Amino acid sequence: MNCIANRGFSSIPGVLRVVSLFLALSLFAGAASAVTCTSIASRDWNNRNSWSGCNNGQPPAGATVIIASGTTITADSNTNIVADITINAGGTLVGQNNRTISLTGNFTNNGTFTASNGTVALVGTTMQTISGTTTFANLTLNNPSGVTISGNVTVTGTFNPGSTPIDITAGSTLTINGVVYTGPCSGIYGAGFCSAPSVTSINMASPNPTAGNTAVSWTVVFNQSVTGVDVADFVLVQAGGVGGAGITAVTGSGTTYTVTASTGSGSGNLGLNLMDNDTIMNASGTPLGGVGLGNGNFTGQVYTVSACTPPANIPPGVVVSCVCDNFGRANLNPSPIFNSNWIVSSSDGLGILPYINATSTFLRLTENTNNNAKAATVPGIFPAAGNYISVEFKHYAYNGSGADGVAVTLSDYSVPATPGAFGGSLGYAQRTIAGGGGSNVSGFAGGWIGVALDEYGNYQNPTEGRVGGSGFIAESVGVRGSGSGLTGYNWLGGTAALNPIVDNRGSTTPKPGYSYQVIVDARDAAATAVAVNRDTGAGYTSLVSIPNIYSAANALGFTQAPVPNNWQISFTGSTGGSTNIHEIGGLRICAQSVLPVTGGVASGYSAIDEAYPAAAGSTVPSYQNFQTGHIYMKLPATPFKLWVAALSGTGISSGYSAVSAKYAQVKLVDNSAAVCGLDSARTCNSACTNSAAVEAGATQIVTFTKGGPGAELSPSFTLDSSWKNLIAVIKECTSSSCSAFTSTAAACSADSFSVRPTGFASVTSTMATNTGTSGAPIFTAGSGLFDLTTTTTGVAGFASGYTGTPKINSASVQPASPATVAGMLAGAFSAAVSGTPSSIATGTSFTYSEAGGFSLQAPDFTVPRVPGVYDDSWTATDSDPTRNDCNSGTTAAAYSNTKDANGKYGCNFGITANTPVFGRFVPDHFDTAVLPVSGVPMPCPTGQTCPSLYNGFVYAGQTFTTQVIARNQAGVTTQNYAGGYAKDVTLSAWDALGSTTTQNPAGGTLNNPTVAAASFAAGSATTNTSNYTFAAVATVPTNIYLRAVDTDNVTSLRAVNPTTTSVEGGVKVASGRIKLSNAYGSELLPLTLMATAQYYTVTGWLNSSTDSVTRLASINSSYSVGTGTSNVTVSPVSKVLSLGSLTINLGAPNAAGKVTISPTIDPASPGNPPFAAGTGTIIPGTATFGVYKTKDSYIYRRENY
Repeated sequence: MNCIANRGFSSIPGVLRVVSLFLALSLFAGAASAVTCTSIASRDWNNRNSWSGCNNGQPPAGATVIIASGTTITADSNTNIVADITINAGGTLVGQNNRTISLTGNFTNNGTFTASNGTVALVGTTMQTISGTTTFANLTLNNPSGVTISGNVTVTGTFNPGSTPIDITAGSTLTINGVVYTGPCSGIYGAGFCSAPSVTSINMASPNPTAGNTAVSWTVVFNQSVTGVDVADFVLVQAGGVGGAGITAVTGSGTTYTVTASTGSGSGNLGLNLMDNDTIMNASGTPLGGVGLGNGNFTGQVYTVSACTPPANIPPGVVVSCVCDNFGRANLNPSPIFNSNWIVSSSDGLGILPYINATSTFLRLTENTNNNAKAATVPGIFPAAGNYISVEFKHYAYNGSGADGVAVTLSDYSVPATPGAFGGSLGYAQRTIAGGGGSNVSGFAGGWIGVALDEYGNYQNPTEGRVGGSGFIAESVGVRGSGSGLTGYNWLGGTAALNPIVDNRGSTTPKPGYSYQVIVDARDAAATAVAVNRDTGAGYTSLVSIPNIYSAANALGFTQAPVPNNWQISFTGSTGGSTNIHEIGGLRICAQSVLPVTGGVASGYSAIDEAYPAAAGSTVPSYQNFQTGHIYMKLPATPFKLWVAALSGTGISSGYSAVSAKYAQVKLVDNSAAVCGLDSARTCNSACTNSAAVEAGATQIVTFTKGGPGAELSPSFTLDSSWKNLIAVIKECTSSSCSAFTSTAAACSADSFSVRPTGFASVTSTMATNTGTSGAPIFTAGSGLFDLTTTTTGVAGFASGYTGTPKINSASVQPASPATVAGMLAGAFSAAVSGTPSSIATGTSFTYSEAGGFSLQAPDFTVPRVPGVYDDSWTATDSDPTRNDCNSGTTAAAYSNTKDANGKYGCNFGITANTPVFGRFVPDHFDTAVLPVSGVPMPCPTGQTCPSLYNGFVYAGQTFTTQVIARNQAGVTTQNYAGGYAKDVTLSAWDALGSTTTQNPAGGTLNNPTVAAASFAAGSATTNTSNYTFAAVATVPTNIYLRAVDTDNVTSLRAVNPTTTSVEGGVKVASGRIKLSNAYGSELLPLTLMATAQYYTVTGWLNSSTDSVTRLASINSSYSVGTGTSNVTVSPVSKVLSLGSLTINLGAPNAAGKVTISPTIDPASPGNPPFAAGTGTIIPGTATFGVYKTKDSYIYRRENY
């Protein structure tokens, strides 16, 4: 209470009054959100004087806003989120740039709305409506319950509907950036919004024709993603005897669905239609075809269904299609086999062609009259090579006297079916005058094999001109091989007389009705097998088996013709003096590939390299090659061809042009941007297939000759430019001019290939042109930048096309004489720029690490060494080890422009001749060093600081050894700096490392400073003649640093931070001398003199205690002293100073006198310091005998004990 009181509240009632006031104000504020604000003047939205009913302010959140007639309200700022906005007739609401009007209710425009560049946002949670004719600049919808468009609404700017459901009422429109959506429609705005989905296609997805009691599928494609696709949306159309078919499954999603159905029983047609029941909808909820049943109906493709199913003895893994004809109809033609016509003929003059007998309902080949000769050819094309064929039929021979028989013939489809001789030849084999046949009649035209059911027995008989056979065997089955005209048709094999016999001549009704099966298995065309089976009621038994027709023919001494591209199947019937009625029924032909007489339709195409060989027994490569084969790398201006094949689902479509020639355009298109996908995932889309051919020579028209094998070698392509990735696009043409294309889908080669230049024609430089050992220009080794340019070999008048990046082979860098060591060529070419006719690649930042010059060598594959400039990556699409479409590696084959035995070129290319010499290259800098030789320089005296190279000193005038090393930028010795490439070098002395301040410090002189060019070997030279002298004998010790500069101005002084980066040898130079001490004493005792080396400092002369190299001379072994002689011994006896001094011992002369000793420097003393008497650098010493030694004034003292 005290706390409350202290804040101005004197009592509890006062507190309550305050709380009550707060609540009242709060309630009043809440009530304000439900107000209706009506404009009363033309002002801004946020001006309180614009409104009435707004509690003296702008419309608050939740308010209902009315723009009254005669007023204009401008939304000058973002509004509160109001409820409804109504613009009355005569009223105007004006939006403002970058301002947002937000509402949770309805937007009703009966007046004028001026959008400017503002935004209107509908952000409610219950259904909102936009009414009237309104144009918005920007419209935002964020309402999970949806927005209704009731009127004509236009959005000219940004439309941001989010996931708001939109319902456009009937007669209303919503226009988004010019796209008009008309009601009634509803859904989520996006792809397919307010546009009804439709069916694009319903196409067969299984082989056609198909068999009964099997499953087939259709692929149903919609123009946009849909849902609700199920069995109830489809109906099967069964016709021509098909019954019992049913839809078994509908699968898929999005735009593509698969409908699977059973084919039921019977023969005829089976189609699939879509029946629109408005259950199929897009993402916007728009039904198929729009609202209304049946407006989205679509009729799909139709299967031909054959009731016949494959026989049980089809080999495992072999998938066949069957065609059947049971002949149970009034007229022979059209046949249920492809709804096409049998081809019938007669050569007997009886005027009766093969027909369906009304009584037997079978195909009658002969009457039971004399000399019938008739033939009937099945309406179909049967690809030969690679195909498995089974021909089954029921045979009836009856009501006669037993002759002659029926033959089943497989002949070359490209040759019109013309029967052979009748009688004993049964319409297949020949008859000749020479053979006793009475006349010459050619055998079956194009005949490859004839299987005869011989009642009379002459088919096996080598009479009447027939070749080979066992003799007369009645009631037998025999097989004859290929022939032409009057030759061939050799006997291959047959049976003995069969039991039961072939015919039933005594029956007046069709008998015996045995089933025969002729099998020709040419899956391996080079070893085609032939078999004949018969079923008399208990299943098939073998009558004739020829595992390899070619081996069998060879064994019999003749050659069987190769399997043709396509077969036609014919039946011949013959009678002579004896007769029978001959009929067949229940024809069933099953094969891996069966084509209608109109010819094949390619399911695809393939293009592979011309190097692929023909398959065994064929004239074209194998189907496997066309499935997985490659196109090898090519060269410009070098013609090449491609194998092009029309493919079926299981092999090469050998019947593709069986009826007439067909044509296909093959164009080579650029796939470097993977428009056609990668080889591992080819995308043969319209963007790919509609791409233009890369060059004029990149398009050819391939003619598939009539009766051809379904694969042809194209005319020659010639490409004059280089290409990194090409593929072949194949389109079927409507004519030989290829001015238009069929609806058959275009195809793409499975493999891509490249075209590379034949080589680099030259490598040049505009900078490194100095081929000599002197003169300009020069480039510092390892740092001097120069250019190289390489140019490809091109085809005149054509752009090169090469944009690859050439490479440098460092192993092909050849030093130019007199250089002997190859340096490292660093740098890279930029990507080549294509020009006409050559591409040019330039690098401007090359460096060479050695001195002299160099060239780039041509290849030498005996080493092996690849070219100095080469490219081994341009052909990556071919050189990939998983493809090997060119020869890669470092051998000659990898760079060959000549095809090898496999039809492949080398993957790589490069220069073929040595380049000119590029130069001249000089050292980047020198390094100098003072080398210790024979103890010189001598160790740095105590208290002195000497250069690091070398940490020692020499006397002024004493020679020392200096080494000069030529280096490249990396500090590696340039070993070619020798001979003609080396230059005279001049040394100079400086006061500090890298200094440019004081040359010849302490006023000295560097003597003999020249290092002759001839002294350089492998980039290094030494001189031992230089010395440094002072003008004054007594000069304090001075450090000197040796700088080298040659006549090309190569120097040891580095350009950058020279005092820390220069490598310059140094040495301390000191004024020096040899001083001998004096000695005196008794002539009866020896005396000792000390010879001491000294150097001058600021404090005077100091003993040179680190000198153990100076050697003295001119010290005699004895001296005359008065009347006596003093013998001399020196220690060390070598006369070489030890720690700067040498002891000279003079023996007692036994006579008074003086000896003065003034040695000289032995010329062999290292560095030969120039010390000499008279110059102040050798101070002689005197030994005096016979004088007292001290102030005691005695000469000699002896103690006696």
